[in-house]
Amino acid sequence: MEKVYSLNFGNLIFYENYVVSIVNEGVEFKKEENDVLLQIARKHFGNIPYGFISYRMYSYSVDPMVYKESSQEENIKAIAIVSSKEVNNLSFEIEKLFFSKELQHFEQLDEAVNWIKNILDSYRPKKAI
Repeated sequence: MEKVYSLNFGNLIFYENYVVSIVNEGVEFKKEENDVLLQIARKHFGNIPYGFISYRMYSYSVDPMVYKESSQEENIKAIAIVSSKEVNNLSFEIEKLFFSKELQHFEQLDEAVNWIKNILDSYRPKKAI
């Protein structure tokens, strides 16, 4: 079951173990916005490892330092960037320099979701047989 947060900079859609963000057109996504996102994620996920999907439907700017800050969040295990726009592909190359964990670019949302789920499977406790 999903939970949606509508914020002044965009929407966050929470699923079992990942969150999809859709940032509004023209936003400057900086530390302040990232702090809000991380605070909500901490509350929602608690100590559960989770993934983050940035679904870039609109044009906006991202301060790459938010990736450095997000790297320090223990429970974030991976970030997927979803966009088919060439300018976002160039931004991705810069952003990945600031994130010390798994970071991947996709053109389709379903590919990003599958990748995140595969990454998170390795953090799931193994059941005894």
